[in-house]
Amino acid sequence: MADPFSTFLNTSQAIRQQNVQQGEQQNISGPGQGAVGYTAERRDALVELLHHLSDQAEAHAAELSDPAAVQDVIAQATAQAEQESPNFTLLRALLEALRVSVAPVSAMVAVTSALQALLADLRG
Repeated sequence: MADPFSTFLNTSQAIRQQNVQQGEQQNISGPGQGAVGYTAERRDALVELLHHLSDQAEAHAAELSDPAAVQDVIAQATAQAEQESPNFTLLRALLEALRVSVAPVSAMVAVTSALQALLADLRG
């Protein structure tokens, strides 16, 4: 089974490519034109990714109490996010907020709660 991060990125990239092709067929030019393509498949991939991030945040918050170790984990996650997708700004913003937080473990718990609330909203 592919990891949720890759699944979401692959699904999003496929949808973006489809939108580009549709835009070319309809003679649409310029950024922000055409459909966003938020399909059920992409939504499911996003839900899986959020579950994964939530689980990871809970695991790290539970096992890491050393702020330096938490900062290291966040730096690694940020580097991976930037390598995987430079435009994945939501994840990068969350990781950056964690990195500069005065209480990283508390921040991770707060982000976990925010992710769980977002999951509840996505489920409808």
